[in-house]
Amino acid sequence: VAHDAGSGSSTLSTVTPSRRSTFSCKHCKKTFPHRSRLAAHAGTHTREKAYGCTYCPAKFGRKDLLIIHERVHLDDKPYQCKVRGCRARFAASKYLTDHSRTHLTERPHECVECSTSFRTAAHLRAHMKFHSGEKARVSCEVCNEKMYASSLRRHMQLHQEADDGRRLKCDHCGAPMRDTFQLRVHVRVHTGERPFVCDQCTLRFGSANTLQKHRRTHTEERPFPCATCGAAFARRDTLRTHERSHRGVRPFRCEECGKRFAQRAHRQRHVKNIHGD
Repeated sequence: VAHDAGSGSSTLSTVTPSRRSTFSCKHCKKTFPHRSRLAAHAGTHTREKAYGCTYCPAKFGRKDLLIIHERVHLDDKPYQCKVRGCRARFAASKYLTDHSRTHLTERPHECVECSTSFRTAAHLRAHMKFHSGEKARVSCEVCNEKMYASSLRRHMQLHQEADDGRRLKCDHCGAPMRDTFQLRVHVRVHTGERPFVCDQCTLRFGSANTLQKHRRTHTEERPFPCATCGAAFARRDTLRTHERSHRGVRPFRCEECGKRFAQRAHRQRHVKNIHGD
C-alpha cells in the first residue's frame, strides 16, 4: 500500500484475489491490473481539474480524459468491435476492451468479498454495492428516483393524483401534470430552482433523476447493456436508440437524398459531410 508523503493517508490500495493481484482505488473502488495504471487514475481524484469541457461544465485532471469525454458530445466513437456481425463502437479503447469480453467467457474481475467473477470492472462495481450497504437504497418504480426504503412510502404519495379527481395543472403555463411529484419538478423550469448539485463539477439540476444521469459522465457508469451485442450505455434512451440498429429501424430521413438513419445525430453528420456547403 502506498501513502502520501507527510500526510500518512493511503491513496492506493492493493487487493489480492485468489487468482491474481489487482490494485483498487480507495476513492471509487475501480480496480486495475497494474500499480502504474492505478497511480495515474488516482490523480483524477486529487489533482486540480484544469481541463474543462468545451460543451458542458465538466472538468478533468487529465487531458486524455477530457478528449474521451468530449467524444460523447461529438458522437465520435473511433473504436469499433471487430467481432463479425457486431457493429458496436466506443469513444475509448477501454470501453471496447470491456465490451469485447461480452463475446468471450473470460471473467477477470473478481469480488474479494464472495469470489463472484465478472466480465467488466463496471459490473463488479455494481455488484460491490451489495456488500457496501448501498443496497438499502431503493428506486421509485414511477420516476426512478433513488432513496432509502424508509422514505419510499412518503415519496409515493407525491405520485397520487388530487383527491377530488381533478388533473393537476401548472399555474405558470397550464400544462397538465400526472401527479404532485411531476408538478413539483416541472415548476422548477419556471422558477429556475435547481436544488440538486453535482459534487464533481457543481452543475445544478432540477431533479435527482437528471442529476443521476449527469453523474454518469464522470463515473463512466453504463448500467444499460444491449441484449444483442453487449454494448453498454449511460442512459436508457440511448440504449433504445442503439437497439434500432439491430432491428433495422431508421426513422430519420435525409430530405436531400432520401437516405435513412437510426439516429438523428447520424443524419445531421451525413447532411453536414455530404450535402453541406
